[in-house]
Amino acid sequence: MGSLSHMLNTQVNGFKPLPDFPDEPPDPSVRNVEVEMPWQSPSKARSKKRSKKTGLDAFYDSESSEVSDSGSSGSESRSEESGSEESSGAETDSEATSGEGTEESDSEELSVSVDETETSDEDSSEEESEASEQERERKRVKKPPATRPSKGGTDKKSSSTATPQQQLLDLEDFNEGSSLTAQPAAAGSLLQPTSSTDLDSLLLTDLQPLQVVSSSYSSKESIELLHRIAGKGLSASYRFTRKGHLYSEQMVDLQVSLTNNGSAAIEDIAVANKKLSSQMEIHEFPPIASLGAGETLSVSLGVNFNDTTNPAKFDISTKTDKFPVQIDARVGELVRGVMMTESSFLALQGKLTGMNESASKVTVVESVCDPSVLTSRVIQAANVASVGSPSVDKGKTVIQFAGQTYSEGVAVLVTIQLTNETRDCRVVANCEKMVIGSMLVKEIKSLLAKP
Repeated sequence: MGSLSHMLNTQVNGFKPLPDFPDEPPDPSVRNVEVEMPWQSPSKARSKKRSKKTGLDAFYDSESSEVSDSGSSGSESRSEESGSEESSGAETDSEATSGEGTEESDSEELSVSVDETETSDEDSSEEESEASEQERERKRVKKPPATRPSKGGTDKKSSSTATPQQQLLDLEDFNEGSSLTAQPAAAGSLLQPTSSTDLDSLLLTDLQPLQVVSSSYSSKESIELLHRIAGKGLSASYRFTRKGHLYSEQMVDLQVSLTNNGSAAIEDIAVANKKLSSQMEIHEFPPIASLGAGETLSVSLGVNFNDTTNPAKFDISTKTDKFPVQIDARVGELVRGVMMTESSFLALQGKLTGMNESASKVTVVESVCDPSVLTSRVIQAANVASVGSPSVDKGKTVIQFAGQTYSEGVAVLVTIQLTNETRDCRVVANCEKMVIGSMLVKEIKSLLAKP
């Protein structure tokens, strides 16, 4: 459990399976492991190091003193030799005896030094514990009854100079009768109320969701999906209904019409072999058991284009054949109209400038200069909703539209600026997705250029 093979749900290289349960239970005493507390193990390790180091130092010090003593005694014995063999033999015996005594005394000194070191370490550990308790009592006495907000400089200085032990929370400071009280936030704290300037920097779409408005335009244009010759008598077409799909709000609803142009019934019509880009989805229509000769049936198909213009590719299968088809996404059908005030429109438009803004100019005919005609042309090109009413100022007519994408809910703003004298029309689109904004300007521009 918890291994890489368990997480991946497959056996990886080097994996060893768990053995079977033994017939006889193992000895439970092997599980009794003495756990060293974290505040005890460092002191023991330090005491062991000190004892070892002190013992070795005492040992080397005693050895050096032994060498010096033996050297001095040897020089003195050599100077006092009389030359007789008997006296030299006696001196040799005395030196051997003195060497043995020196070794015994050195071992006794080493044991005494080790005992003294352990005793001193125990005393020092007791003194450290007593000092820590006294310091803790001193902190309790010096602790103020209530904290006050301090300046940013003082807080930074105290936090930088405080040791890690001082920054830890002492649970013993909270007595049974103590209670936590709310304290005012310090200056510069994240809990400080946000100013009005900070609120203005946020996008309005992040503060509250936009209300979706049903479209006032419904396209009657059908786009061919499958030709009757390629489909062996079965033809299909689709159109965008500009209504929310029942399966998911992120899906564009399409009405697919299936027609049997042959003389025999076509059975088991369904969607198969979906070939979609990343994060794209298709909610297929229910399988059709049989479609009689000359009959036409309309079904609903939901597609999540993931705010991209990539086509949705799949197969329309029957009992005997499969026909590959694809649905191309129109940029104007990837958005839906939302309700927005003029002040919110201008505030959001101020945030979507620079690379998030696409603009182009087109000269329109006189019949299109009417504000109602301009509005109908824009709504025909894109599923957006008008913001307020058209405004006329200094010979210019300004019309605003708002919408958002189906998949991610990204705001899409469209502005039409018409100069009445020259009939020059400027189309501006503001959107975080630059591809959608630039392609939307091209579609609106092409419809406005028509007479």
